[in-house]
Amino acid sequence: MSFVELTVRRLASAAPRLSSIAGASRVTATSTVRSRYISSTVRRAKTVTETAKDTLKSVDRAVSDKLVDGINVGSAVASKVKEVSQDMADSTSTATGKAQQMRNEAGAKGNELKRDAEVKGQDMKESAKDKAGQAAEKTKQAADDVKSRM
Repeated sequence: MSFVELTVRRLASAAPRLSSIAGASRVTATSTVRSRYISSTVRRAKTVTETAKDTLKSVDRAVSDKLVDGINVGSAVASKVKEVSQDMADSTSTATGKAQQMRNEAGAKGNELKRDAEVKGQDMKESAKDKAGQAAEKTKQAADDVKSRM
């Protein structure tokens, strides 16, 4: 036990004797003594080594915090770059898909026009044959008419 605790106990045990002498009640004597705490130890000063260690710890902590902030910023930048590249890939694939779709549509339209041209070509060919046949018939009739007149 410390010196202060021993002194408080001695005063508390002497309080009944003092109360009869001083005319004070026992409760006030003990409550006054118990409500006070006295420290008899001297505060120890830090050594130069401990002060240096504490300074280095605070510097290390500050540097660590800044490094963690830098890592967090780097992580955020990396995720943003990844997101942008994904968006670009999506838009590229969308553009590629649209270009492919337009290419297919153009090919289909070209094939359709080719078939139409072939059909019209066949129709014109047949029409030309018919007209050539009609012209040949008319020429034959004209030749027959000329022969019959002669």
